[in-house]
Amino acid sequence: MKLFHVSYDPIPCFTLRVPAHRLPDEDGKMPRICLSDSIERCVNAKPGQATALYLAKKFWLKVPLYVYEFRCFTGAPRAIAAK
Repeated sequence: MKLFHVSYDPIPCFTLRVPAHRLPDEDGKMPRICLSDSIERCVNAKPGQATALYLAKKFWLKVPLYVYEFRCFTGAPRAIAAK
């Protein structure tokens, strides 16, 4: 299974963190990496969704979009406890 993460900035090393921008009912304590099963869903989950990309296209500007792919093993999901 492939999962994706997108960013407007390069990410040299992924670390678990609590997202600065999250939904009102979303967990504000559990550190995580936000992933989705499609690049489009990743973009739509970003604050402002694809606004930066649409504005860049409108004004003929180049905006880097870094796409990271994670390959996950299939099987029963397991919780990973922090030590």
